[in-house]
Amino acid sequence: MTTHLTRRELLGRSLRTGAGLGIASFVVKDLYPSVRAAQASDMLAPAFRALDDFVRAYMRTMDAPGLTLSLADRTGVLRVASYGYSNTERAIPVDASQLFEIGSITKSFVAIAVLQLVDEKKIDLHRPVAEFMPWLKVGSAFPPITVHHLLTHSSGLPESLSCLLSDPAARLRPRYAPGEHFFYCNLAYQALGYLIWQTDGRPFADAIRERILRPLGMDSTEPVISGDTRRHEPRSYNAFLDDRPFMPGATLKPAPPLVMDNAAGCISSTPHDMGLYMQMLAGGGKTARGRLLSEESFALMTRAHISAEEFGPGAAYGYGLMIDTLDGHKVVRHTGGMVSFASAIQVDIDDGLGAFTSINAMQGYRPNPVARYALQLMRAARNGRPLPPPPDVDAVSMIADAQDCAGTISSPSTARLEFIADGKALFVLRDGKRVAIDRNGNQFVARDPVLGRWPLNFLREKGDRTPVTDLVIGPDWYYHSRYSGPQTFADHPEWDAYTGHYRNDSPWYGSLRVTKAKGRLWMDGSVPLEASGDGAFWLNEPAHNPGQIEFFNRVAGKCVQAKLSGIDYWRVVV
Repeated sequence: MTTHLTRRELLGRSLRTGAGLGIASFVVKDLYPSVRAAQASDMLAPAFRALDDFVRAYMRTMDAPGLTLSLADRTGVLRVASYGYSNTERAIPVDASQLFEIGSITKSFVAIAVLQLVDEKKIDLHRPVAEFMPWLKVGSAFPPITVHHLLTHSSGLPESLSCLLSDPAARLRPRYAPGEHFFYCNLAYQALGYLIWQTDGRPFADAIRERILRPLGMDSTEPVISGDTRRHEPRSYNAFLDDRPFMPGATLKPAPPLVMDNAAGCISSTPHDMGLYMQMLAGGGKTARGRLLSEESFALMTRAHISAEEFGPGAAYGYGLMIDTLDGHKVVRHTGGMVSFASAIQVDIDDGLGAFTSINAMQGYRPNPVARYALQLMRAARNGRPLPPPPDVDAVSMIADAQDCAGTISSPSTARLEFIADGKALFVLRDGKRVAIDRNGNQFVARDPVLGRWPLNFLREKGDRTPVTDLVIGPDWYYHSRYSGPQTFADHPEWDAYTGHYRNDSPWYGSLRVTKAKGRLWMDGSVPLEASGDGAFWLNEPAHNPGQIEFFNRVAGKCVQAKLSGIDYWRVVV
């Protein structure tokens, strides 16, 4: 799922120490539920071997403890494989029968249940939600939000894990008219889970079990995460320190137990069961027992309703699924990020092939390259073409535009930092020594206990693919000689009450830090804040981000409470 935690992930990703364990455990189990599937699997054997080789290399590069994999087509599950460890401390291998939390892939299950209720004339996709979801408290002068807007992440509501605010008088505040922008929104799918409960007359988990899991034979899948399901999961891992950007090479810890029935991402499943799910998607909503979803509703689910280019050039969003192309073929895909699991699913609708994979750690990435390469290999093998070469998986230390960041920069207080590019490696000079810098999505983190507390937020006056002109590191601002903008900014002393470190100890949220730099407030050193005119601030990355942060309860001139899109955080003085 995309949550405040994932905002942390975008600031960086942590690679586990102890990589010397290697991927010593490599267990493959092939399943042949039908003669046709067995014949197809024989044909695909070279593709499977090539995929195994890639998975080994991928896991070493990404330092993944364990990985589970399923491949399927319209005839059934073709292969289930498991790699690496379900418990790194005891070197216990991943078992293909273990449950992995699939995160936001749950959203496609939500969409199916909603569309089934549409087929039953119980839900109208274009009816204002205010008419039948009065508990979803929205304050807005914009046109009404509909079920369609919730399904397509186009409601204009902020990103949060909860649509139910702690203050009964509070209202969710859209930033723009519904349908105007795509902005990923977990709370919209939590609300849809409640809508399913309200309309179907049974809790979300029961509705999903009866409407989807049992008809598909997904008998091992659990639609709610609890202590009972935890016993059937592998041990999973996340960052040992969560009050700073994820640092490559940093220590991971076993993740805390999670109890969750939030429809934004509460399903845990086995790879075989996910193969059955992909069989249905590859078959256009059909199963061996009949249609799970009508042709009309499946077409609605897999239609590109709104552009979603933040997930890649040409990407769009349907209902609970990303709509994309791969080598000219229509693909539906999604990822899932949990506190300690990372998953990806990709289904080639044209050729009827699917791949699902999940890793038992959250380190800021999703195993999309594995699922994508699996599709390419299976397609080539089936069509008698040469197998494609494996994709490049760059180590986090490889920075393609390292040269753009090189040079000496100064701060208004005359402090200086020198950045050195060496091919695709980037370093900062500290006390006469080179400190390595690692790539974290679109940002960077130095392997330094002081600088590493913040992302290195390189800025470019003239846009992407131009040299870096200045840099924000937490509360500090530096500029190159090529910087041509202003060097002094309005002070805004009233903002000093807001700066500091705030925390929510939920495993989903952790820490946020507010600083003042370059004449504005920043959240976590990378997200610029823009005053909204009512004492709150919009999160202005991207410019249409509907997230808001507010500050409350001053003690000795400092606010001791913050609300980020309705979620409470409290000041800590560390």
